[in-house]
Amino acid sequence: MTSFNLQTHAFRFATRGSLLARAQTQSAIARVTELPGCSAEEYILETAGDRDQTSSLAAGDTVGWFTSVLERALLSGEASCAVHSAKDLPTDLPDRLGIAACLPRGAVEDVAVIRNAPSLAALPGGAVVGTSSPRRAAVLSHAYPHLTTAPIRGNVDTRLRKLEGGDFDAIILARAGLLRLGKESVITEILDPSIWIPAPGQGIIAIEAVKETDEWTLLSAASDPTAMLCMQAERAVLRDVGGGCAVPLGVLATIPEEGMLHIRGGIVQDEGAWVVREVQGHVESWPILAASLGEALRSA
Repeated sequence: MTSFNLQTHAFRFATRGSLLARAQTQSAIARVTELPGCSAEEYILETAGDRDQTSSLAAGDTVGWFTSVLERALLSGEASCAVHSAKDLPTDLPDRLGIAACLPRGAVEDVAVIRNAPSLAALPGGAVVGTSSPRRAAVLSHAYPHLTTAPIRGNVDTRLRKLEGGDFDAIILARAGLLRLGKESVITEILDPSIWIPAPGQGIIAIEAVKETDEWTLLSAASDPTAMLCMQAERAVLRDVGGGCAVPLGVLATIPEEGMLHIRGGIVQDEGAWVVREVQGHVESWPILAASLGEALRSA
């Protein structure tokens, strides 16, 4: 086990080895090393989700697939922090760990990459759309009942190759990831986030660390307060609904004007209808607003 020097604040950032994970880690490193006296390096680890490219992500036993290895490295002192897409973080984190910092939020939208059509609406009946997200599959079924969904796994390049190879007629991805990889040109259609309500934390890069440590204090100084507030509110709704990756839930918190917070959420009813609810109030009341929205979604 390699240690880091607290006096010079040399951080070791645990990350997955995918191109997107490493791109996000470099963004996190760039932000943290703006702090005086801080340096950082990446520490690449392979997760269960990286090894298993076939199991459904909606399965209950896949919780933590992309995070648990990184979290063990934090708890053992092998790494000082870990970088995640906030939308991939489990609802509940290990007791000693927390999200110390968020980078400024990127694009929140889902996008469609489509073969031989200008939009999802223009695809013929029965066309197959690839997604492993229950939320995206539910919204697609609601908005475009003439289309069919099928699960897809792999990193962004793998998914794009499967699309190009004819396995799918379209795939749904997060716009933020494509932007971070410099692949915005593949986007066919940007999907309306008022309908395609994104996953909680989508577009936010989160830095996880052990609480009440020097590293935690330093990382907190690099956090974007707006992104942190919105992520906390969205994850509170997710926790209140009692969901994780297997629940088709979308939540998006925004600050429409100074001092105000708006939270919009969508969930699938048992009969398959996509139900949307929203709340708005003062930012200081975000826990109450999140609880109110969670209750409205649970009783929808």
